[in-house]
Amino acid sequence: IHLIPQDWYLKVWDNGRVMKSKMNISKENLIRILVVGIVLTIVLVGFLLRKRNTTKTEPGTFTTVKDEEKTDTTETPIENLETPSYYEVSEALDFLTEYPWYRDLPVETDMYIISWNLDREEFRLRLKIPENSSQETINTYTQSAVAGLKELTGELFDKYTYYIMYQEN
Repeated sequence: IHLIPQDWYLKVWDNGRVMKSKMNISKENLIRILVVGIVLTIVLVGFLLRKRNTTKTEPGTFTTVKDEEKTDTTETPIENLETPSYYEVSEALDFLTEYPWYRDLPVETDMYIISWNLDREEFRLRLKIPENSSQETINTYTQSAVAGLKELTGELFDKYTYYIMYQEN
């Protein structure tokens, strides 16, 4: 059984009559034609699949470019994000109502860092000095941190407690 026919015929029209003309194609040429056809088919299918997998930028989708890396990253479309439940939203609003200054944390200066310890429910004032500093330096840094805490909490200052930590340089 021959998978590739030896004799191919070409129909030629001659004054209204169909004449068969024998085309001799050698096996080498036929194999070349088949290989080129298969390669072109694979390239075409790959191109079509690649084009179908790439998506156009849709409304609600945006691309961010980081200055350092200069790479594009496509964010998740807004409509595909999981919406928080009413309970989660309510809890978040209750938290922000109870701790309205929380969004402004941490507060950092060259003398101290103010943060909130959620487990202890108190402010942590981390002074940027060693613990064995002079008492005068500790008092100056502590007063500055407490002033920053008063500025952060406003009239609610008396409602909260704080503790002091030292940072080794």
